[in-house]
Amino acid sequence: MKRSLLILGLSTFLILFAFGGQAMAKPLMGSTNRPEGNQSSMGKKDLPSQAKSVRIEGRGNSLQVQPLDVEGEELGFSEGDEVDSFVLEDDEDDEEGEGDVEVKSLDNAALVIRNKLVTQTHFPLTVNLETNELIVTTPNGQKTVAVLPDQAVNHMLAAGVLDQIGGKGGIKWLEQQEATPSPTPATDSAEPTATPSGEPDEEEEAAVVLAADQDGELVYVISGTKFERLFGFFPVGLRRKAIVSAETGELIRVNQSIFTRLLDLLSV
Repeated sequence: MKRSLLILGLSTFLILFAFGGQAMAKPLMGSTNRPEGNQSSMGKKDLPSQAKSVRIEGRGNSLQVQPLDVEGEELGFSEGDEVDSFVLEDDEDDEEGEGDVEVKSLDNAALVIRNKLVTQTHFPLTVNLETNELIVTTPNGQKTVAVLPDQAVNHMLAAGVLDQIGGKGGIKWLEQQEATPSPTPATDSAEPTATPSGEPDEEEEAAVVLAADQDGELVYVISGTKFERLFGFFPVGLRRKAIVSAETGELIRVNQSIFTRLLDLLSV
């Protein structure tokens, strides 16, 4: 009898100890992770009501989101640390969200995503919450993005400056493959390519980069290919970079290697 009571008491103690240990362990486990609310997407509705703009910076593979008041002063906002993405909704009636702009981070660079096109920039971004304007802070001051990256890319494709954006699998690749059998890209071996519809790998340069040129103008550097026929017969793909103003949408220049320029002169 005593032995049975001893076993029962010991079993009860072990059960209570196990439940108590789990209850004590929960706060410790949670303290080593990011808050659950900060791991999902954030939008304007998640910001303080007095926020008039928001500053977004890439920190590693997450974002630092800081709301600002009408004077540009920082508002108290602890939820802005280590945010996975920030979504700027274009139109409340757009159920599919095709016009939304999403910002993510990869290796301290901000990734601006719209219509499945990824644009990379190392500049801090600010969004005017009243006008939905995207503002970039460059070494020469703040610049407003008047032409969104997908609009600049579509313009370059429509104008025939580029026939494909990014490397194999990029925009217009399948369409071009149906028209031209296996063109051989002419490019320097060190020039990287990327697929614009997904996040770039760590070793790759993004197909579209938002940067500032030597004159301080905010530009898109759009890497792509122009398909032509060498001597009018042999299909070739000429790698080039279109430099497009993010403020006016105008083509500033086309950068390509000397070898590619030579092939361009011999092609139609």
